Amino acid sequence: TGWLRLSEAALRIHLNPGAVYAPRHSPTLHTTAALGQCIFTGTMYEVEQKLIVTDLADLQQRLLSLGVFWSEPVEQLDCYFQHPCRDFAETGEALRLRRDGTETFLTYKGPKLGGPVKTRREIEIPLLTSNQTTENLSEKNATDLSQLLQSLGFQPFATVRKQRRSAKLIHLQHSITLALDEVDHLGLFLEIETIAGEHELQQAHAVIMQLANQLHVEHVEPRSYLRM
Repeated sequence: TGWLRLSEAALRIHLNPGAVYAPRHSPTLHTTAALGQCIFTGTMYEVEQKLIVTDLADLQQRLLSLGVFWSEPVEQLDCYFQHPCRDFAETGEALRLRRDGTETFLTYKGPKLGGPVKTRREIEIPLLTSNQTTENLSEKNATDLSQLLQSLGFQPFATVRKQRRSAKLIHLQHSITLALDEVDHLGLFLEIETIAGEHELQQAHAVIMQLANQLHVEHVEPRSYLRM
């Protein structure tokens, strides 16, 4: 049995010893295999720009010139929860349960920081067992966790469904994640994202804005899909 310990938070989550827990963005993750512990030190921030895609063919050509190839599309179903004691709409926070193909993720997003690119703290915990191979098991994980959150007073209030293609590239020595999202009732969007530490934010902002300009995608959408 292990404990996941998050610095700067008084939150402890008791983990299933038969499961695999490995946050996707964890440059400051330290593990102790014998004790089954994951200990996070420092704070990492999601730095992201969302852009409206108006010319998909031109975007695809420019990405190909950078050696970028998209994954197969995966359906993502995002369920957002309200906090029982504070209004996330006022604080700018979000708690999201995501079904991503055969995977399930629980994500906390902190308030947005200032700057030209959307920047906020993110803590994301995958929930998948070592033998997880089917969408049905992912659905069960999501259902069980949703029931757990509701038992604690968190209430689901909105759902966002989209088809996502993803890709990765190294740009100006930064690891960049790209997402091409076809969002139900909203349209087609490109997300450019990286993860940065506290002292790397300004540089991360510049890298993302430079890449967006290089791709000739200029229509920035500052709102989250939830707020659109």
